[in-house]
Amino acid sequence: MTEKNTVPRHVAVIMDGNGRWAQKRGLSRINGHIEGAKNVPAVAEYLFSAGVGIVTLYAFSEENFSRPAGEVNGIFERILRFAAEYPSACKGRVRLFFSGDLEGVGEELRLACLAAEEKTRQYAPYALNVLVNYGGRSEILRAARMLSGKEVTAESFRS
Repeated sequence: MTEKNTVPRHVAVIMDGNGRWAQKRGLSRINGHIEGAKNVPAVAEYLFSAGVGIVTLYAFSEENFSRPAGEVNGIFERILRFAAEYPSACKGRVRLFFSGDLEGVGEELRLACLAAEEKTRQYAPYALNVLVNYGGRSEILRAARMLSGKEVTAESFRS
């Protein structure tokens, strides 16, 4: 009898609580996001070395746009830096994917995400998905549009 592999193939991480962590320590919320982002490479590397093949980071949801503009811009700056720096740090082993509505995050961030995906297109054997400007309802709508070839709106989804 062989032992079953108990390591999951895919692990998703919701990046939540960084702002609260900082506030409890008398720091600004953006300092929490900076500190949280510093942990991403180490967490991803730990999971990959444990045998996980795919890691998904829920980095910024559509609902996060309700936060103050300075905080949103600070989070976007963290994602922008990650997109610029991580392809070199992952040494050809981790392919990056950025999912969500990249049209809604500004041209500079959108282009940085696309460039990081292109730089890592041939990297293997691991995958790191970063969800930016995502939402469950939007993803269902996007899938419905793709599958049906018809225009589906948020209003038609509600009815």
